[in-house]
Amino acid sequence: MLLNGPDRYGVVSRAIHWITALLFFVMLGVGLWMEELLDESSALGEQLLFLHQSTGLLVFGLTVLRLLWLIITPPPPLPETLQAWEILLARFVRILMYVLLLAIPVSGYLNLAFDGHDVTFYGLFTIPALVSENHDLHEVFEEVHELLVWSLLFLVLLHIAGALKHRYELGPGVDVLRRML
Repeated sequence: MLLNGPDRYGVVSRAIHWITALLFFVMLGVGLWMEELLDESSALGEQLLFLHQSTGLLVFGLTVLRLLWLIITPPPPLPETLQAWEILLARFVRILMYVLLLAIPVSGYLNLAFDGHDVTFYGLFTIPALVSENHDLHEVFEEVHELLVWSLLFLVLLHIAGALKHRYELGPGVDVLRRML
């Protein structure tokens, strides 16, 4: 089933969800490694930065695709057995995650652009730095990028905790995780 159904996400939504989740955690690991252990001017540092920025663009594209796909085929409704505050929190977290999945690559681009760098997508095309080099703004967007990443990590962990809570604590009637598996 390609399209989302009344009680389950379709294969397209599930694929985009799990690929994006995997890429986020890989990007987090690579970003931490780059920041803490590597000199970006080293050959390995340059390669990791290239992969990091390319994969960031991929995550941005997947998120746009996912949002467009949700217009075509809305998500299945949450179980009616959930409390009103749980439904509100789930919707709020989901919306914030989408916003952050778009804002993080934009802040990463601005971080690099204000540092005088273009952004390349796996060597296929380049997005030029459309702003003038500015060290202070580079520093600001470096911090913004990091803050947004940690915010998304918090929301992802909250998202996982909620899915696991409903799967194991509350029983099969409110198992929202099976909709995405």
